[in-house]
Order: sequence, then C-alpha cells, then structure tokens
Amino acid sequence: MPIVLDKLALTMFPEGGDLVVGRGARVYFEAQNSIGKPADVRGVVKDDRGRVITKLASIRDGMGRFALTPERGRSYHIEIESPPRISTKYDLPAAQAKGCTL
Repeated sequence: MPIVLDKLALTMFPEGGDLVVGRGARVYFEAQNSIGKPADVRGVVKDDRGRVITKLASIRDGMGRFALTPERGRSYHIEIESPPRISTKYDLPAAQAKGCTL
C-alpha cells in the first residue's frame, strides 16, 4: 500500500543537463513523499502566465518524464494534481540562452 502524505520532494533532471531556449528537451523527474518513499504523481507544467504547457504522470516508483521546449523570457513550474492536497509549485530550472541538449 503506497504511503502518500501532503508534502513531496520533486527532483527534475533535464536531459543533457540544461534546458535551452527554443530547443526541445525531455525532463525526467522523481517524486518522493516526506519519508523518502516513491510517490506516484500526476500534474501539469505551467508557464509564468498560468498557461498549461503539458501534462505529466509518473510511470513507476515516482519517476517519469515529459517534453518541453522552453520559450525566451518564460519560466515554468509544476503543479501536482494527484495526490491531492499538494499545494507547492515546483520551479523548473531556468532555460539557458545557449547550450547543448540531447
């Protein structure tokens, strides 16, 4: 039986190390509950205007991925929809003007 509390640790890993403006990238994530156990999640990625960019869901043991092409001048965050009661917004790393993606 999975244990889910009202707080999560959400770690994000852009493939290649950085998000780069105008370049598509996969972002991997890992969600853990407050006692360090995997937490299955479902949510959305939104930009700083509140626009939903994409949906996300863990695939197994709190881990998953989503695709994102960052736009110049925008910032992004994740809002968790499931499990309920998670009110924290998780900021994605800022996109770089130049860099390498995979």
